[in-house]
Amino acid sequence: MHPVTPAGALVGRESEMALLTGLIREVSRGRGSSLLIEGEPGIGKSALMQAAVAQAPEAGCQVFWGAGDELGQALPLLPFLDGLRVREPSANPRRDTIVRLLRGEVGADRGADVLAVLAEQLLALVTEQCAVRPTILVIDDLQWADQASITLWGRLARSAGQVPLLLVGMMRPAPQREDLLALRRVVDDGARLQLTGLAETAVADLVAALAGGLMAAGIGPGDRVALMSRTRYEWTLIDYACWAAGAVTVPVYETSSAEQVEWILSDSSARAVFAETGAHAEIIGSVRDRLPALEHLWMTGELDVLVSGGAQTSAEQLEQRRTGRTGADLASIVYTSGTTGRPKGCELTHGNLLAVVRNAIGALPEIFEAPGCSTLLFLPLAHALARVVQVGCVESGAILGHWPDIGTLADGLSEFRPTFLIAVPRVFEKVYESAQQQAAASKATTRIFAAAADTAWATISPVGATIAEPPIISQPSSTPHLATPITQAPFW
Repeated sequence: MHPVTPAGALVGRESEMALLTGLIREVSRGRGSSLLIEGEPGIGKSALMQAAVAQAPEAGCQVFWGAGDELGQALPLLPFLDGLRVREPSANPRRDTIVRLLRGEVGADRGADVLAVLAEQLLALVTEQCAVRPTILVIDDLQWADQASITLWGRLARSAGQVPLLLVGMMRPAPQREDLLALRRVVDDGARLQLTGLAETAVADLVAALAGGLMAAGIGPGDRVALMSRTRYEWTLIDYACWAAGAVTVPVYETSSAEQVEWILSDSSARAVFAETGAHAEIIGSVRDRLPALEHLWMTGELDVLVSGGAQTSAEQLEQRRTGRTGADLASIVYTSGTTGRPKGCELTHGNLLAVVRNAIGALPEIFEAPGCSTLLFLPLAHALARVVQVGCVESGAILGHWPDIGTLADGLSEFRPTFLIAVPRVFEKVYESAQQQAAASKATTRIFAAAADTAWATISPVGATIAEPPIISQPSSTPHLATPITQAPFW
């Protein structure tokens, strides 16, 4: 599983978070350092760093964040100019000098290169910021950065130990560019962090630990546990943990009103609910006095609290609970969006989910079983289609990434590069329009985009082509017992 998720506590990345927390603690004490984080697209490099720098204000540090841009490589030093917020209004003379250099209002000394002068001014600006207070400077997507930015990052890395600066660079592994290979040589092995996907055993352990926490909190077989959150990998962990504990997951759209939340939690008799944000927790809290069955409210960003509470649950107890469920048992109550009245709950059994998923996998092996197949899940997991995608990936072993915001989906697609996507047509239209707008930045990128679009359309089956009816691969009996329970399926 690839945890592609914005800022928040990341379950399963404790050792990496401990490393970053230690570096932030050191820079707050005046001891600077540099770190190069490498990992495949969608592995969670940005999410990990965002979660780490959330501690910066409390540690007395300021944070600057820039990123390389595949379409912006022709603009030298753009990651640093954006990251250091140079073009924002400021009374800082150094920033003013840089802006005037960019505008051509002042020139470099005779014989001096303007780009070199800009780099020196940016170096001086970083030093000035470090003198104000400890500084964390993050440059994401170094693989897309221009050569001048790579050179500047290397120079800062060499001097980071002399000032209170934590310099972090993030990039994809196995870079082909010589300047990126040289950047690796600038930092020693101790200053490089290689992120890999969470192993099957690691995710299985996380699910078991969360399930143990639910059981310790008194959640029993058939109890309803609601989940109000955007699409994120904690959603999947919680979903499977509920099933392992014998509970029934009740998804709640993150956009639901207080009235809708009250109705869903009341109608389902939810004993517990997970909330992603403080706003979600406030909505739930505003109606809690009218929900007598509701006993627990947990935050998705604080799953470690639930995990620690489950230490008293033995492996034998969890195994007995998990294997005691059958395909006929209720897995989830999925409510409609409520656009035509009160949301209506649809009961789905484990057998229902498995029948649909196994039919889909059998009918579409080129999607679910191709080597290295992957998808980026961005549909709300409160929707049944998204759950089918989730369970389908877990059942087939496809790589599953999560993205919470359709508005920034184009960014997620460029980072994760999935081999297939499942969504409604309007979503794809929005992605196309967003990419088209970005490509319109220049005539060259407009022509490249148009050629790519023509190629894509040419590969689509002609209108009117006959599509074979998918075969029925499996149909569970009325009361099947799962020889391999759904919670044993491999995670990636």
